[in-house]
Amino acid sequence: MLKLFRRFSLVEIVRFFAHLPAFAKLFAGLLKDPRVAWYAKFMLVGATLYAATPLNFANFIPVLGELDDLMILAIACRLFIYWCPSNVVDEHLLRIDPRGRFAPFGYQPVREVVAERAAALLRA
Repeated sequence: MLKLFRRFSLVEIVRFFAHLPAFAKLFAGLLKDPRVAWYAKFMLVGATLYAATPLNFANFIPVLGELDDLMILAIACRLFIYWCPSNVVDEHLLRIDPRGRFAPFGYQPVREVVAERAAALLRA
């Protein structure tokens, strides 16, 4: 079951910002991958465009406008990872971090796939 909302500790928030480049690589790789469903890609791109668009309904309220954009983008990122096939996410995670320290949104990679692919990457 996908859990969209939960409280984050200060350490988790700092770790999120430290991993932003890895998030960008992961999402870019998954968007280019043909094995990811078109509706997942469409949803992420649409949410990003919505957040980047200066004309939103809630932007007329000073703080609420920015918060609603961030919340929609965060939910879209979580759903995107959830909708991507786990073996595809595992492959992209291994390319970014072969040691397996980086996992977006508490994603738990499939251990056998990670170990097998890590060994294959290290041999190559």
